[in-house]
Amino acid sequence: WETWIPPGGWSSWTSGGCSRCDISLYTEEGTHIFTRTWDAMLDGDKLEKAFSLFCKANPGCKGIVIGSHDGEWGHWVDPARKMGTECLIIEGSKKQFTQLEKNYAKYANCTLLNHIVTVDGEDVTWYTTEAGYTDSVVPGISEKFVRGSNVFQETYPSRPINEIIREYGYEDFDFLHLDLEGYDTDLIMGLEYFPRLIVFENEHCIAAGKYENAISFLKEKGYSIIEGGIDTMAIKS
Repeated sequence: WETWIPPGGWSSWTSGGCSRCDISLYTEEGTHIFTRTWDAMLDGDKLEKAFSLFCKANPGCKGIVIGSHDGEWGHWVDPARKMGTECLIIEGSKKQFTQLEKNYAKYANCTLLNHIVTVDGEDVTWYTTEAGYTDSVVPGISEKFVRGSNVFQETYPSRPINEIIREYGYEDFDFLHLDLEGYDTDLIMGLEYFPRLIVFENEHCIAAGKYENAISFLKEKGYSIIEGGIDTMAIKS
């Protein structure tokens, strides 16, 4: 992202759903002054900063990301790219996974899986679009974000979350990051193994009336809750 800033001025941006992007500063004449790389610790929202601080304060920690899309944004991105944090990254959309592979081919600390993840591992109806960005097992989500685009329904097998955790030896893991277009709380409440930190998108879960039960469930498990916009962080006390 490029911007022109007068002397004494300052430019800032927040993460939200935006890609990580460098910021380049120029004079009015177009002379390049400097380029600064986007940094979660400086530029992220409060949950993104907290997530990065957690990973920095716990070197060697590892986590599971489900619903990574193409890997261009998410609280976990900076720790995975800059801190070498070990991540098991899972994306259900075939199109998004193809781009994810391209984006993360050079990161040996990241294991990439193209699976649809559910609690029980049953066959599911997968709602998908040409872009694959809002693919989900939850009906009605894709239509909200890709108006005018065709939404297709296809049946696919899924993998049980706890089976994946055992298969890859993640029974003792540190964080779980979810962006599942409304299926986040279902997966959380189906866990057999609980990390110290959970971050999930709350927007669609609230709309579906599933959020409050999940929050009560997490509090009973000993988590403290921090909300920030469309995301919620649960931290083990």
